[in-house]
Amino acid sequence: MKQLRYAVALTLGLAAIQVPIMSAQAATEPGYEAFSACPDKADNNQMAGCVITDITGGHLQMGSKDTPITDPLKLVAGLDTNGITLTASLNSTRQRIPGGLIGITGLDWLRFFYPFDALQVYAEPQLAGTPSNLTGAPIGLPLKVRLHNPILSSTCYIGANTDAINLSLTPGTTSPPPPNQPITGSPGTFGLYPGAPNAYLIQGARLVDNSFAAPAARGCDLLGFNLVVTALVNATSGLPSPAGTNEAIQTGNISIAPIDAVYGPDGIE
Repeated sequence: MKQLRYAVALTLGLAAIQVPIMSAQAATEPGYEAFSACPDKADNNQMAGCVITDITGGHLQMGSKDTPITDPLKLVAGLDTNGITLTASLNSTRQRIPGGLIGITGLDWLRFFYPFDALQVYAEPQLAGTPSNLTGAPIGLPLKVRLHNPILSSTCYIGANTDAINLSLTPGTTSPPPPNQPITGSPGTFGLYPGAPNAYLIQGARLVDNSFAAPAARGCDLLGFNLVVTALVNATSGLPSPAGTNEAIQTGNISIAPIDAVYGPDGIE
């Protein structure tokens, strides 16, 4: 990720020479509309740069369950002049888990009580901490995953803020414990962001990790049956799952821009 590190260093350097402006509400400059989700100095006057990662493909395999990324995810982070993450948000979409509720619980009899649509389960990745090292590699991404289903309680999660799925994503080659074998990512293609003269775009990046451990599910109840199924979810899904038995692959694009280029020198809408 040397190109990303260089791009962010240059981006933050450009931001550092601008006059710091606090703004109640900012409007993006022409050409920077794609960066409208970026934080500005109204959020933190140390904000210097913004990194947006659009995750359009890949998968998250934990234990015996493998969930493909079919609906795009967007990670937006604001950085200071040293590249330290000041704020981050994951505009997450739900990813369908193959096998649905029966697949994660083993309760085949549910099909006699509920229609097919009510048995679908969706995984919603959420941040379980602050992402780190976004200007280099490996990128630290702490996650928890909420399991969505109309029959499941809203407290059904894999991982938590205090027990996160700690991804360490790299465009290089991993060195996982067995039985996993090394896998290799790709840094993608580096260039200027179209129409935004001070912004950069990395297209086709492939970030990988197969060395992380996956925590157990918790808080899973079947509504209407007053039935705690956390143990079933863990047993059927092979959770918790030790390092060397899980895999995360994220493919997509990375956009980088200085905050003062995104919102202009006055920053006032």
